[in-house]
Amino acid sequence: MVDDLARLRGAETIYGGMDLSSTQDLTSLFLIGHMPNGEKRWWSMSWIPQARVEAAVIDRGVDYQRWIDEGWLIATPGNVV
Repeated sequence: MVDDLARLRGAETIYGGMDLSSTQDLTSLFLIGHMPNGEKRWWSMSWIPQARVEAAVIDRGVDYQRWIDEGWLIATPGNVV
């Protein structure tokens, strides 16, 4: 979730990967932090246009609204991320 981003604070190195979209799919960001003690911590978040949530649930059979309600997915206003 967004608030969990603080778990990467103090990392020596952070690497990231992104999967971009604009109107039809999820946009996602994944970060992995290498901590001073050798531990690896990760954070990820995804976004979807609010206008696509209902159609995406029907098209893909995935309960995106539940993910939004639980804070795992952010719905951006309108029809673009």
